[in-house]
Amino acid sequence: MTDNEKEEAANLKEEFEWVLREEVHAILHQLHSVLVECAHRFPVPLYGNEGQKQDKFILTSQPEQLKCIVTLTGDSITHADISFKVLRQMHTICRTSINQDGPWKLQQIQDAANHLQQAIGYIDNVDKHYIFRSSDEVLHIIQCLIGSLQRARTALVLPKKKAIDELMNSRNMKALSPNLPEDLAISFYIQSHKLIFVTYQLTSVHGTMRIDSCQADCAVPWLSDVLWMLTAASHMCQQLKDKDIVADENVPTTEYMITDEIKNEITMHDIMKVLKYMKIGKAAGYDRFSSEMLSGCGVIVAACCTQWQIGGFREGVIGVIPSL
Repeated sequence: MTDNEKEEAANLKEEFEWVLREEVHAILHQLHSVLVECAHRFPVPLYGNEGQKQDKFILTSQPEQLKCIVTLTGDSITHADISFKVLRQMHTICRTSINQDGPWKLQQIQDAANHLQQAIGYIDNVDKHYIFRSSDEVLHIIQCLIGSLQRARTALVLPKKKAIDELMNSRNMKALSPNLPEDLAISFYIQSHKLIFVTYQLTSVHGTMRIDSCQADCAVPWLSDVLWMLTAASHMCQQLKDKDIVADENVPTTEYMITDEIKNEITMHDIMKVLKYMKIGKAAGYDRFSSEMLSGCGVIVAACCTQWQIGGFREGVIGVIPSL
């Protein structure tokens, strides 16, 4: 090995040790700030956030096929006035309601909060004075973080599927007042930044069961914020994973290439700047990104977030009944 190669190897080793000693903790600290801010947007008790936030929404479909006035408290619909037309009898309107004695729980919200809490816990368990000895230690934490963040996002973006008979026999359906006829069912669930309300009507056509549905939705402002922060946090984890620590410290010939793609990466500063100026409760646009997100980091943020979201929309729920 020549003197130049020895010097380069020494420099790489020194840089690697600096990343393990200093930069990993700095990024974990920034990541922790993002996740705590995300936790404070949730309407349920989570990491110092008292939760139990209450919002009211009106969901309608055209032409006046159904209407629902909803009160969302925490992770449950605590009140709803529901009316919809029966398809086989267009002049018949079915009415029912949800009240505080039998709230409709949206388990997706609590599931996402639990996964977020787990992600924050991984960082809290790392002593700020701890010195990482290898890239494997860091990668283990990153993989745990990415897994929790992905599960939190999936809980909100991809609702679980239920068979119609399971839905009709669910605790939520039995809590409606008055109860619906046996051939009618309703469902509430979260998908991305929206609260979805669906009615299902069963009819028998020549011995074959047919399910007709009608859907209405509305945007939930805090969901847009949460999804963006989960995406930003996942991106920060990926950036840390892609840094020098993924290289084997015993291989001194690691190449460092700066491509146009890396030059255009969202920086930690970009993410923290957007979080600073994001307004709590402000509704996002049709593309699910608020003006603060776009003005703070430009279209790069939107492009990054869209890549994370597009997978969920490819897993469409056409022909199935997503419900909790």
